[in-house]
Amino acid sequence: MTRRPRRSRRGFWDRLDRRIFFEWQMVLAALALFTFLLSYFAADTGLARLNQVFYDASLVTSSSRPALQDIVIIAIDDGSLDELGHWPWRREVHARLLDKLHAARAVGMDIMFDAPVSYFPQDDVLLAQAIHAQGRVVMPLVLDGQSVRRPLPALAEAARTMGYINIRPDSDGTVRSITLGHEFASGRYLPHFVVALLEAAGAHEVLARLPPPTTLAPRLIPYAGGPGHFTMYSYRAVLDGAVPETAFAGKYVLIGAWSTGLGDAFPTPLAGSGKGMAGVEILANALQASIQDAWIHTPTRLQTALLAVLPVIIACLLMRYLSPRRSLFVTVSILAAIVIDDWLYMRYAHGWVAPAAALIGTALSYPVWSWRSQEAALGQIDRELSRLQHEHTPFREHALIRDAGGGDQSLPGRVIKLHSAIDQVRHLRRFFADSLDATPDPTVIFDTDGVLRFASAAALAYAQRLDDARPADGTVADEYLRSIVTAADLRHRISLLLGQAGAKGPPDGAPVLDLWHQGIEVKDRGGHDMLLKGLPIRRADGSSAGTILTLVDISPIREAQRRREETLRFVSHDMRSPQNSILALLELQRNPRTALPEPELLARIGQYSRKTLRLVDGFVQLARAESMAMAYRPMNLVDLLSEICDEYWALAHKRGSSVELRCDESEAPVQGDHDMLGRALGNLVDNAIKYSPADSRVLCRLGAQARYWVVEIQDQGRGMDQAQLATLFTPFVRLDEDRPDNPPGAGLGLAFVKAVITRHGGTIEAASRPGAGSIFTVRLPRESESGADDSSSLM
Repeated sequence: MTRRPRRSRRGFWDRLDRRIFFEWQMVLAALALFTFLLSYFAADTGLARLNQVFYDASLVTSSSRPALQDIVIIAIDDGSLDELGHWPWRREVHARLLDKLHAARAVGMDIMFDAPVSYFPQDDVLLAQAIHAQGRVVMPLVLDGQSVRRPLPALAEAARTMGYINIRPDSDGTVRSITLGHEFASGRYLPHFVVALLEAAGAHEVLARLPPPTTLAPRLIPYAGGPGHFTMYSYRAVLDGAVPETAFAGKYVLIGAWSTGLGDAFPTPLAGSGKGMAGVEILANALQASIQDAWIHTPTRLQTALLAVLPVIIACLLMRYLSPRRSLFVTVSILAAIVIDDWLYMRYAHGWVAPAAALIGTALSYPVWSWRSQEAALGQIDRELSRLQHEHTPFREHALIRDAGGGDQSLPGRVIKLHSAIDQVRHLRRFFADSLDATPDPTVIFDTDGVLRFASAAALAYAQRLDDARPADGTVADEYLRSIVTAADLRHRISLLLGQAGAKGPPDGAPVLDLWHQGIEVKDRGGHDMLLKGLPIRRADGSSAGTILTLVDISPIREAQRRREETLRFVSHDMRSPQNSILALLELQRNPRTALPEPELLARIGQYSRKTLRLVDGFVQLARAESMAMAYRPMNLVDLLSEICDEYWALAHKRGSSVELRCDESEAPVQGDHDMLGRALGNLVDNAIKYSPADSRVLCRLGAQARYWVVEIQDQGRGMDQAQLATLFTPFVRLDEDRPDNPPGAGLGLAFVKAVITRHGGTIEAASRPGAGSIFTVRLPRESESGADDSSSLM
């Protein structure tokens, strides 16, 4: 026979956790790879435009640096054009301007002079002389593919150095960066106009901080402000002497177009919508960035891609253990953190990391993880519902699981199926809880730690019978068993067993305390004989879930065994003793020497025969009182006591005694068997007369006390000590049996009385002292409160 493979210990949770973990790994790997590729190839995927939007917004909100006072712009503005005429101006005008800039540290002319002027040929000579005289003038170059547009040779020779002024906007037409050098295919290197200006000024310290010529990556310009942010003078005002020459002393002077008609304006992040920034001012921003070493730094493509993956990993790590609501909050928080961190990085560290790929990857992590985790969970639920459908159940709800929702695989459809399964589990739980609760024996359940988790109604009633507190969920085994197992050592060992019930059966020590098979017999605080039997509970995967402990009251069994032993002793000794005496007399009678006179022989045989009859009659009456059915009828206890007193008046009168009846009530209704109850109370009166001296009085009193009628029978006999009171109601026990004046009897009378009173729902107790008489007190419930054993009242 092929054995079915054992399931994992945690079953559903292990399988679901492994599935969720696998899905999480797949989601993490897929999103990380997607984000990495998206960031690495951002320029090829159209993502650059989104990065540019974030860059411009960050730059606008974080750039608020003052313009460097060492940089001055001389603008060819509209006012200058109005005064000096249309463009281009004569070159002797520029020569006159340069004559006023001898104190400048360096002059950069953002004006291209690449063609001679035939109608004023002397102007080129004048301009070349002015450039040479200033000594630190930088002339522009224009890159045109692999060729270079240069100024006139005379001007180029007069200039201190030259640099190209090309500005290359991004794909959206906005100027965000410049390249500080250009390398031709031939290997020849040309510096940018800004680098040439620094060389002309002799700013060797600044030049040392610039990247080497081989590093030709674009440099992001940290615009200090919008258009007009730098110190600016009108070309005409400087030419006319309105601006003192000392205003340019030791400064970088840039000369370039500012007029709206010259077309030398470009969109920049800080230029504003629909506006542009003059090329000469863009050069001024680049020059300030070089002097202050404030370029906006960017990581490499690989570093950017790796940084983009980081928030995706963080989001996935957190969502693995968070609820959907908190996962959404975390996702939104990480998205906000990416934007804020980029802004802070630019504001305080002059750096920039393209965030678009990270934002997209992080934003996708929540829906993708929700989708895959939900699919994994729903798939596992579907499998568990299918298994539940095929498992044995006392109900037919498994059909509902199959039919509920039909073939609908949507979330509501699956929720309907889950709801049906939960209903089935509720029904099963209620079924088994009610089954355990309905067990006649006290039943409790302990978990694997020995902690109480369930107590049946019988267990609650049993605790109440022992005057214990109601068993509460969470009570430890040792505390619960305190009133049941009075021996501390045994209770501790049983508590250990309850906490050690494992999957392999009883733990070590079970051969000594066999809780799982034969059980453990104890005597509780109430004196009841209890048998404790345990049964390990298994989960579906076979692991231990705890122990069911049943407390079986075997007091009736032990009482029956005691009765049987007493009966055997009665038959084997008490019944045989008078018969053996008769046989001995007959044996003596056969020998003439030992034969008794016939009258004495007959008297002795009669005595032994009557003793036998008394024993048989007492035994039969006791057996009937304990087990036979009684005919309970409404009766008046006053009338019954009157009948008993009248019946025993003659016996008392014969002994010179009296029987007196005192009743506080005219009627005392009870439910009882007239004959049995009359015989029981009569036995008490009879004993009071027999054990009292002559000329004494037997007093019978009847009164009410709460829910009971109280009958007291008091004599003036010889009384009893505490040892005798302890065995007073024990069958076959006679007190002072060796005394010659002891009345004859079998020791069953008071046992019979107690059995009858108990069957009527009452109690009996005795109080006595040697030489002071005895008082027997009987309490019987009133008729409306009667607790008689009605199970045997149908005769």
